[in-house]
Amino acid sequence: KKNRHYFVHLGLTSQKKALFCPLHPVLFITSALLGSCKKPRAEFQLKRINYSAGDMLDYENYSSNQYTCTWQVLNDKNEVLSEYEGNYPVIRLSVLIPDGLYSLRLIALNKNENKSDISESKQFLVSTERRSMTINQGGAGNNGQKSYDVFVDGELIGHGKPSSVNSMNGRFQANIPVGVRHIRLVSATKNKQEVVNVTQSFSIFF
Repeated sequence: KKNRHYFVHLGLTSQKKALFCPLHPVLFITSALLGSCKKPRAEFQLKRINYSAGDMLDYENYSSNQYTCTWQVLNDKNEVLSEYEGNYPVIRLSVLIPDGLYSLRLIALNKNENKSDISESKQFLVSTERRSMTINQGGAGNNGQKSYDVFVDGELIGHGKPSSVNSMNGRFQANIPVGVRHIRLVSATKNKQEVVNVTQSFSIFF
């Protein structure tokens, strides 16, 4: 009787451990189903509301129960200018974005396609001090008849090409934000990079 009581006690103890173990299959499946039923919550905070063109948006994501997040930058007409995926993507404003009022919209995506997604928006202002950048090409024997791409901070901002609308005799001009900028010029036969601290209008010979 004593031994029987001992083994029965062990059996009950083992059952309890198996039942309440976090990895028990029944409890695990139940937890997963309950988790999938939770409604996503879209919540974030912009740490500041004043930005310049080329800045990265400074934010904190407090969303929960989401499968993933979609972030959209919208203009004052509610048109989507750019879109990003993930819980914490790097959201950088274009160096050519005009001054004005914009919105950042967060959409918390639900894994269950039958449920609607939850969104939240915050407004911010863009005000930018700019300087003129001019790219001058050489003559026909020095790459003068070849088109080229102009990048600022990794963003393609335009194309320089003789006889095109935005260039004359190989010249390209754009107003870019002040500050330290990485300029890259690329043609079919040439690649040039410069880091420029933009404090006044400047020219680059390509």
